[in-house]
Amino acid sequence: MKKIFLLIFVMLSAKVYSQCAENFILKSDWQFKKFGDNNWLPATVPGTVHTDLLANKIIEDPYFRDNEKNLQWIENEDWEYKTFFMLEEKTLKKQNIELLFDGLDTYAKVYLNDSLILTADNMFRTWRVDCKRFLKQGKNELYIIFESPIKMTKNFNKNLPGGERIYTRKAAYQYGWDFGPRFVTCGIWRNIEIRAWDYFVINDVKMYVIDCTEKRASLTFQIEVISEEDVNLLTHIINENNPEENKYQENEITNGKNVIKINFVIKNPKLWWCNGLGKPDMHKFFIEATDNHERWHSMEIKNGIRSIYHATVSDVAQQEIDFQLNRVPVFVKGANWIPPDNFLPRVTKEKYEMLISDAAKSGINMFRVWGGPVYEDDIFYDLCDKYGILVW
Repeated sequence: MKKIFLLIFVMLSAKVYSQCAENFILKSDWQFKKFGDNNWLPATVPGTVHTDLLANKIIEDPYFRDNEKNLQWIENEDWEYKTFFMLEEKTLKKQNIELLFDGLDTYAKVYLNDSLILTADNMFRTWRVDCKRFLKQGKNELYIIFESPIKMTKNFNKNLPGGERIYTRKAAYQYGWDFGPRFVTCGIWRNIEIRAWDYFVINDVKMYVIDCTEKRASLTFQIEVISEEDVNLLTHIINENNPEENKYQENEITNGKNVIKINFVIKNPKLWWCNGLGKPDMHKFFIEATDNHERWHSMEIKNGIRSIYHATVSDVAQQEIDFQLNRVPVFVKGANWIPPDNFLPRVTKEKYEMLISDAAKSGINMFRVWGGPVYEDDIFYDLCDKYGILVW
């Protein structure tokens, strides 16, 4: 029996432009301390409590000698982070103001100007909070307390397979593995962003490859728009590789979340090929939405045009896995991808580039993202696209 599945890879690198919205990231003036202490110390965001302690010379290098065993106390403590930021009147006049938390590790209570706005319990997901009513003109305080994950899971049965690491949505490798030490850390490990907007915004774009050959590619764009009102919206998609290929579509959208689907055809597309089979060509698309009042919001995305088929062939004697890229069989030369550093915010774009380019030079054409770390940063997928590496 032969079963064939079409796997659609949607790895988008996006840039946003808007007349309706403004965004800024809260990266500066952060401080931290152990819960119960009096002295606040400088902190780096994104970061972790271990790297902040190291930067303030409270601990020695966690990787040096047997320092690992001397630092296990950190996981049993609660930690506090805070910052202050300024808001102008023009920002406060926006209809919507949201706080976007791209990564809180893991059990966190978030306070804005002394009001509890979020209780988080998942390291892997983004949290979005409507915060306009808690903000004020001038100085605002954002305060986060991270509760010890060890304390939070102490009542679970640690004798079950997997132990304590299976009871929380947190990177499992932090609890120790055969390749790495145990550092159960916490902190603001990805950006915190304020987004203020009026009228409507393009919230997300997904591009699906329905079918493709070297002569024709059939795509579907799924565009999520959040609106403050019922309005007639004109959406325009341009293939920046060939501006003559573009499409307009008019849709009536309503107050709240809307999903617009637009079919798009590319003639003679340059297909994306993995390492060893051809060039990893990419296509750039510009998506713009405009309403009756000429207010607009747009997004630029980049993606490869490709079809991935995964076929399993089973009989009594054997089971084989067969991959086809653009209908061409792929001999997979792969490797496991594990965290490049125990403390993820220390992994720079340059380090990602070095590791992924070296993998491509060695002939690798597929990474399996191992299940014990995190959902990788966009830069990882962008570089895999660039160097022709498939991702399992």
